[in-house]
Parts: sequence; structure tokens; C-alpha cells
Amino acid sequence: MYNIDYWLLNYTEIYFMYSSNHVDVFEIHRHSTDKKFIGIDINVENHWRNLRDKCIVVINDLYYRNKGIEKILLKLEKNNRIVYLDYGKRDEWKENKSLFISDDDEIEIRNKIIVNALQNTYNLRVVCNRGTDITFDLLERKVFEENKITMLSNNVITLPYGEVCFPVKENTANGHIVWGTKMIKIISGYICLNNKPSAVPLCEFGVGTNSSILDVEQYQSYEKTFGTCHFGFGRNIDFGGTIDLNFHFDIVVPRFNCMDSNTNSSVLSSFEPIV
Repeated sequence: MYNIDYWLLNYTEIYFMYSSNHVDVFEIHRHSTDKKFIGIDINVENHWRNLRDKCIVVINDLYYRNKGIEKILLKLEKNNRIVYLDYGKRDEWKENKSLFISDDDEIEIRNKIIVNALQNTYNLRVVCNRGTDITFDLLERKVFEENKITMLSNNVITLPYGEVCFPVKENTANGHIVWGTKMIKIISGYICLNNKPSAVPLCEFGVGTNSSILDVEQYQSYEKTFGTCHFGFGRNIDFGGTIDLNFHFDIVVPRFNCMDSNTNSSVLSSFEPIV
């Protein structure tokens, strides 16, 4: 289990939001601390949608059960401390106890290597042997490193952690991303549906740096798996971008090669920097 006491600071009363898939997780956490845990029924929104100055623990499985909850959580993040925990969709965590053990030194070293590799390269092309091929520009000198230190300084905490993400400059992305059996077309920074731009912008390029997370899609934190990269869509103002929307989702590319689009020289390949 996650050692969440470390992240709850001086809060003695914790609101714990979970679905029926993870009642056992709530019970285990409730009995492992002397803090007061208040279980939240996600089907009764007036119990939690207007909370303020509280500490809220959220099982990320909620995203799979109720997509509309994300908009409310974004509002709650502005006025509360929120700790997101990833336990998979159901019981995957019972077979993957390494999920709860992050090598903080390893993550920090990898994060710095990625930042250094991309610090002077803002025009990128990412390809994958599954068919992904996309070019885009990064916002200069904007980067967010997710590690134990940055988590402590944030009001929003996600466990497990371990990634580096860069906001993508608006209207610069072109190409396609392969996601399972689907090919998602991007033109001038937006997802295209029936060859017409939608209102969904590509906003983030991120690289996972946590080797404790299994390379399986059942986890919300799949995007942080060492050796993967991901593309975010929607909101990016929280990590240095310019897009302020009320949604954000990610598509993970499991094996990738990242190049300088001006020279086609490799910069990162499934994380490892090219030297």
C-alpha cells in the first residue's frame, strides 16, 4: 500500500473518495492510521463537490467509472490538497507490489537527463515502430519534473510519480499517433475527426521515468512507466502551458524515438539519451 501519511501533512481529517471496486483499499488505509477517514459516496455529489480547505484522497479508478468527475476535481484542486492514488482498475495492485516502491534517486537522475537532453531542442519529431509519427514544437524553457521533491511542494499529489513533461506550443503539432488499433490524426495542433479539426488540442509531450510501474495499461499511471512517452490533450496551464480547458487526458506511446525535427538526429530513444 502507499504510505500516504507522509503526504497528508498536518491534516487529521481526510476525505477518501473511492468506487465499489476499491472498498478494500479504503478499509486498509482507514485502519492503518490514527487519522479520521471520511468515506465519500461518488454518487452523491453534494457530499463533496463544494469541499474547501480539506485533504481529499482519490482512487484514480474513479476516472474509469465517471468521466464527468474530472471537471469537478479540477475545481476542487484549487481549494484543497488532493492526493491521487493509482490502484489499477480492480485488483492488479495485489500482483504488483512494486507499484508502491519508487526509487527517488533513480527518478531524479532520469528526470535531469531528459531535461538536459531536450533543453536546447524545441522542434521535435517522435516516431514509433507501431506507426506513430508526429512533429511539434515545445514552449521554450518550460518543463515540469515530477519527483518526490516537486510533489511535496504541490497541492496536488499523484502516486506513483515519475515523469518529465513539456507543454507543447499551440498549433504546431502535425502527424498521427497510433493508439491500439486507432490512428489519431493531428493537424495544426488539434485532433482531426472526419478530416476536420476538433476542439481538442495536443498540449503536452511527456516521458515516463519510474521503473516500478509495470508496462500495462490497467494503471492510470501507465504514462509514467520508464521507457514510454505520452501525449497530453486539453489543459496544460498547470505545468507552464497556455491552454486553460476543463479536461486533460493522455495517450501513451510504449516505445519511441525522439528526434530533432530540423536535423532528424535522435535525442531520446525509449528514454535513453543519444550522446
